[in-house]
Amino acid sequence: MKYSNLDLGTIEAVINKLGGIEGVKQFLSGELTVSKPDSNWREKDDFIFFSTLTLHDGVSPKWIKCLEEKGFRIGDCLKATLRSDGLQINLCSRVSSS
Repeated sequence: MKYSNLDLGTIEAVINKLGGIEGVKQFLSGELTVSKPDSNWREKDDFIFFSTLTLHDGVSPKWIKCLEEKGFRIGDCLKATLRSDGLQINLCSRVSSS
């Protein structure tokens, strides 16, 4: 094995980061790319914005289906928004002020 020091827990973590088996398939086929996070983080109040995700045509319906399968109820207005080509979503994490 080329990476003999790699354990199954680490491999599973990578698969999870890619979004599961479907993400792995998309990565291997070139549909999904991985890049380093933008180092120009913007701070606003007690949030740090890590990056912006842009959804293109064909990706959003997969997200809607996945969310619905996990039990989320998504209304028509949100579905229409998610289906917008080029929709940008800011991915962020809350920073505790204490």
